[in-house]
Amino acid sequence: MQTTTIPRVDWPSEMKAFSDRNAGWQTSLEVLDPEFGAQRQQHEYQLFGVTYDRRDQRLQIMLGTFGGVGPHVTHTIGDVESIDILHDDAGHETTLRIKQSGAQTLLRIDR
Repeated sequence: MQTTTIPRVDWPSEMKAFSDRNAGWQTSLEVLDPEFGAQRQQHEYQLFGVTYDRRDQRLQIMLGTFGGVGPHVTHTIGDVESIDILHDDAGHETTLRIKQSGAQTLLRIDR
């Protein structure tokens, strides 16, 4: 497993590139908090996209079902400290890891 840490200056452009590469894949979204443990937020939703807004300093993960017919959700994360992309041994992106204020959010790509 390889980990690529994205420099803060590149967060907006790298999140767009990550979205372009992975849009449509099934995902699972999990928040790991030392106080509450692991909490699954979403499962089997397709990735619409991930954005980072420098002005608001917030990362947004948009998930749902393509075709405009099913549910959709936007998960917003503030106080982002770091963003990593994890790859499997074949080089495929498997997880977007967002660390924030003592917790972390994992967006897993289910290939």
